[in-house]
Amino acid sequence: MDIDLSSSMSDISRKMNTDSGRKVRIAKKIFKGLGAFMILLTSFLIVLDNITLNNELANYKKREIDLAAKLINAEHEAISSKVEYGRKVEEMQSIINKMIFHTLNHTNHN
Repeated sequence: MDIDLSSSMSDISRKMNTDSGRKVRIAKKIFKGLGAFMILLTSFLIVLDNITLNNELANYKKREIDLAAKLINAEHEAISSKVEYGRKVEEMQSIINKMIFHTLNHTNHN
């Protein structure tokens, strides 16, 4: 049996190169897949964050509108109270004037 050591060594070397090349390609594919997954996951999280922020913004806008309406109502109530207070003062002044007039009329007749 005549064994050619150099050809056996080159065969082994070729197989090792082929195996390591295959492993490198597999590793590259795995890393590309992981990278794509990470990009998709990041994009998904950004979209979820934007949805949450939009909901919070909508809630703040509703709250702002509600508070503005309450402020307007309070201003109207204050104006109404002021007008009502003015009417009460006028009524009291009228009653006082009538009492004074009545008192003066009775003292002049006696």
